[in-house]
Amino acid sequence: MHGLIFVPGIMGSELLAADSHRPVWSGDPLVLLDTLVRDPLALRRDDLQPGKLIRTIDPGGIDLYGKFLNALADRGFAEGGNLRLFPYDWRLDNQRNADRFAAELRLVAAPRIDIVAHSMGGLIVRLALLRHPDLADRVGCYIQAGSPCRGSACAFETLKTGSFCRLMD
Repeated sequence: MHGLIFVPGIMGSELLAADSHRPVWSGDPLVLLDTLVRDPLALRRDDLQPGKLIRTIDPGGIDLYGKFLNALADRGFAEGGNLRLFPYDWRLDNQRNADRFAAELRLVAAPRIDIVAHSMGGLIVRLALLRHPDLADRVGCYIQAGSPCRGSACAFETLKTGSFCRLMD
């Protein structure tokens, strides 16, 4: 079985204060409310670093990636083994995150690795493979789910009208 890297979408990774490791963005609704209502400028801090991937927003049971990761576990994928998660600071430039992803991919010992990426995570992976073409031979299968390859304007138009838009043919 190939190894697998999963890259979440925008806002799918915790952001922690570097000095205290206090979450500024997480799956805890109280942290989210505190950041969004009381201290929205906290998201502009330069010292934030990615924490863990957000599986659910609890309480409330809003599932982001929990069921997907559980399904992977049911199929033999184990974090720390043949499954790697790539949380990232989604506020940063995609090129910076793409270079971080490329560095992470270089650390994988397996000669081939499969990649599943959601939303902006798909853009980061694509950009990493374009910026580091030597890594393309290491990728076995690459799946993008809901990545805005034609831009977020198309995603907005699809949500607004209910039909897929065509920005380019």
